Amino acid sequence: MAILAVFTVPSTLRFLMPRRAGAGRTEFDAGSVQDYAATTVSTRWIRRHGVWVVRDHAGLFALQADCPHLGCTPRWEPQSSRFRCPCHGSLFSLEGIALRGPAREPLKRVSIRRQGERILIDPADYVSLEDAESRGGYHVMI
Repeated sequence: MAILAVFTVPSTLRFLMPRRAGAGRTEFDAGSVQDYAATTVSTRWIRRHGVWVVRDHAGLFALQADCPHLGCTPRWEPQSSRFRCPCHGSLFSLEGIALRGPAREPLKRVSIRRQGERILIDPADYVSLEDAESRGGYHVMI
């Protein structure tokens, strides 16, 4: 019985208390506008800051890499242009919209701004729809 516990307890704890990406966040320099190719998702900042940088037709935006269901880190799947949570199978669109549960909320958008040619992201500053409207949108225009 003890041997069984040695093998099952760690995996059970990982399942119940998943690792959250990017703990201890602050604003950071995410490079230059030219670092982000058109219609791509950059996974460069997942480990250090817990965010994806997405470039679409309107510009750049940033998504927090935490599933709103239990905080697991979803994976970007370029072949389907979707984010998939490995813990419980939630599926999110390129824009972070929840397509399939158990997550019902979208991935959070975080503050992104342009300072000259540099891109600055603050993963601790969530951007609501109301905030986005007052800031001129979610995107940094290219």
